[in-house]
Amino acid sequence: MLLIPARSDLLQLPRLFSRWLRKTCCSTLDSDLVLWVSAWMLLGAFAWSAGATTIRLHSDAVVSEPLVRLGDLAIIDEAPADVIQRLQQLTVAPAPSEGRQMRIPLDRIRRELTLRGITQTDFRFSGASEVLVMRQRNAPPVEEAPRVVSDILVKHLETMISHYLREKAGTGKNAVFVMDSASQNLIPDQLSQLSPVQIRGGDAARPGFQTFSITFLAEEGQQLTFAVSGTMTSRDQVLALKQSLPRGQVIRESDLVWMEASKEGEGFTELSDVIGTETTRNIRAHVAIRLDEVRKLPLVRRGDIVAVTARIGLVSVMRYCKSQDDGALGQFITLTPVDGTQRITARVAGYREAEIVTELEPPVSEPVKPQKQSDDGLTMIVQDQKPATGQSAEKPNGRVSANQPVSLKP
Repeated sequence: MLLIPARSDLLQLPRLFSRWLRKTCCSTLDSDLVLWVSAWMLLGAFAWSAGATTIRLHSDAVVSEPLVRLGDLAIIDEAPADVIQRLQQLTVAPAPSEGRQMRIPLDRIRRELTLRGITQTDFRFSGASEVLVMRQRNAPPVEEAPRVVSDILVKHLETMISHYLREKAGTGKNAVFVMDSASQNLIPDQLSQLSPVQIRGGDAARPGFQTFSITFLAEEGQQLTFAVSGTMTSRDQVLALKQSLPRGQVIRESDLVWMEASKEGEGFTELSDVIGTETTRNIRAHVAIRLDEVRKLPLVRRGDIVAVTARIGLVSVMRYCKSQDDGALGQFITLTPVDGTQRITARVAGYREAEIVTELEPPVSEPVKPQKQSDDGLTMIVQDQKPATGQSAEKPNGRVSANQPVSLKP
């Protein structure tokens, strides 16, 4: 069996081969022949040693990582696979900045190998004497664009949920719902502002974080349901004007808007208390309407001729008087007869109508019939029916004067 000595003993190979050849073959071999064969074996051993590990340097290299490795600069072969892998991962230098370049000479590569304790007697370097290294610009990672939900659609949903809570809370309470950012991403793409929605859940009496179920009908006819969460706040709600109004204007429903009260008990909380009223002063927009800034629309104005009616038991008396005040329904005004100066106090009962309030209300009876009209403009209506059981009415004696205020006895 042929034993190949260690690589460090290659120089002794010819002498060892000559000794072996003489012992195994014959001792009479020509010494020149032995030397000739030994020389050829020595040259072959040197050739095998020189080609064990070859490192061929590139003229240029492009790196993408922050460190330059030997595998980026050269091709390594004629060595075991594990040795090639370790040499390829050997760090030579830090990489240049993106878009810039640097030169790494062979001497620097040798120096890095020496610093790491790697013997280079078994290496054969070839190729370029230096490598031009350039760091490529890394394209920014392509991230999936986040799904953007229209702010208009989010505000639309918040308004609808706030209106839903306001209806559950009742008039005078203002519920405001603000959707959280996580729920905004849950809104389906099929939902639009024109989609009819059905809202369920929530508690109008409990401000704070709440969750609602939204059901809508998509354009394809498919019914979809999703959930949204957010924070609900509740405050007293009062009425204000959309636009400023001067004194003497009648307030309509279209002039009003709801707003949050800044303090307890401020302003009006019922539409019926404001609609149809008249402003008593200039009122600014988006400011809570105060109680003293409006009044009911007068049915009687100063200087109007008013039909004043007084009921005395079974007798109703009516005469015309001139109003000295403005008065709305149910308010008391002062009047004077058209042919006199004495003042009469009556309550407004309708448009240019007033009635004198008596302490004794007449009994419920059949419709009355006019019986007699006096020459001085006073109409008397006499009830032709007896009073109800347990009630009595005292008829006044004589004719009622047109210039005298009516008075009744209990």
